[in-house]
Amino acid sequence: MNNAIQNIYDSIALCGFTVDTLKLIDNYMIDIQNGTENFPSFTLAEHAGFCTAGAPLIGATVIASYARASLETGCNASGSEGGPNNRKIDSVQRKGRM
Repeated sequence: MNNAIQNIYDSIALCGFTVDTLKLIDNYMIDIQNGTENFPSFTLAEHAGFCTAGAPLIGATVIASYARASLETGCNASGSEGGPNNRKIDSVQRKGRM
């Protein structure tokens, strides 16, 4: 996972959808559209389509990807199913609630 998306995930987990978090998402959308950032796990063809779809789809995808990671964390919280990303989201969310 790249640093930009990780910073967004951390900001959502700690602060929610504040003005600062939304600015991070906006900046990431601009960087994707300008070709200076890539969305993780997309093929080249998927990424090309993603960039042409526009800012609303990019922003929605960022938020949905965080929600998916968060849901996977909750589903895999018991036992050893959770991977490093799941444990990191759990840890960040616990710190944000204290």
